[in-house]
Amino acid sequence: MVYQHTENVEVNQYGLVFRLKGSNPALEPVLFLSHMDVVPPGDADIKNNEDNIFRPDDKPLEPVAKVAEDWDFAPFSGAVANGRIYGRGAIDMKGMLFSLLEAMNSLIKNKQTPQRDIYLAFGFDEEVGGQKGAIQIADYFKKKD
Repeated sequence: MVYQHTENVEVNQYGLVFRLKGSNPALEPVLFLSHMDVVPPGDADIKNNEDNIFRPDDKPLEPVAKVAEDWDFAPFSGAVANGRIYGRGAIDMKGMLFSLLEAMNSLIKNKQTPQRDIYLAFGFDEEVGGQKGAIQIADYFKKKD
């Protein structure tokens, strides 16, 4: 619904900006931010390279107490084991990103029009400095004025 009911643009190919138009153009808009990328995984060793690991009945391990030197499972595997989901960047800002999209989707679905414009802006290279994402999105907004 978000794509169908907002003005949306791609910035520098992968950055996303959505605008849900408000009812009162005299009010300043609000902008919510998130990012879609993750820290590159580096070249650490991977202890377990099995495919499709899904063991939801495993006994959970103790909480993590130190930074590991190696990957227990491939960084982008999404393995479910030891009471955890293993995935590089699985929680870093993804909850925020999905929450923002769900909130906007709910406004649209319930036919609620906010008083002010609501913008969502999602970068794609925040973890490596944001030069191609966040900075280009900021430039996009500067050029709009």
